[in-house]
Amino acid sequence: MISINKGVEPQSLIQHRKSKYSDYDNYQDKATLRKTLVSEQDGMCCYCMGRIPDKQGQLKIEHWQCIANYPQNQLIYQNLLAACKGGEGKEYSIQHCDT
Repeated sequence: MISINKGVEPQSLIQHRKSKYSDYDNYQDKATLRKTLVSEQDGMCCYCMGRIPDKQGQLKIEHWQCIANYPQNQLIYQNLLAACKGGEGKEYSIQHCDT
């Protein structure tokens, strides 16, 4: 895993977190979040350091502390990272990273 210096979080994430009933699933500006995460990671997956584009469907927004166990951290920017698809949909034995 690479060392990541977290930058300034998107304003839309701050505003969403302040909203009533906000959670990761109903956050509407994931495009900005993806772009910000990929930029601060210099276009690299947080796990394998492979190149990732900042396009929908080309990467995963990883929750370092998973939503299932830490729902209170699902919108905390320090908990969010960009990860590659890791062979998603391929044979289990060749999947990697967050997949």
